[in-house]
Amino acid sequence: MINFNGDPRLSPQLAHNGLLLTAFCGTVVSIAFFNFAGISVTKEMSATTRMVLDSVRTLVIWGVSLAVGWQEFRWLQLLGFVVLVVGMCIYNDIVIGGSLNPSLSIFLMHPGAIKLFEFY
Repeated sequence: MINFNGDPRLSPQLAHNGLLLTAFCGTVVSIAFFNFAGISVTKEMSATTRMVLDSVRTLVIWGVSLAVGWQEFRWLQLLGFVVLVVGMCIYNDIVIGGSLNPSLSIFLMHPGAIKLFEFY
């Protein structure tokens, strides 16, 4: 495993490879923007909203990597993402005992609407 903290090979590689330098700077700016946006969302809304948006970010990154051809689609990854989102919903009290949390009933169109999650 390579440790980039103090690795003497990092600086020359960045200095001589423009594509690597661009990717490195893009990553730094992206992480900085994401953290600023996350703090703003948490401040204005809630940490739960931030967690949901983080899951959406994961889905978008995965979708882009599939569209660009950086990786192949695998059903197990989709299943893992669904497990992640359902677990997050249960943890954040969005899903209770197989039905939606009553405080979230504003998302339902009418009383007979289909529940998003049903566990038997």
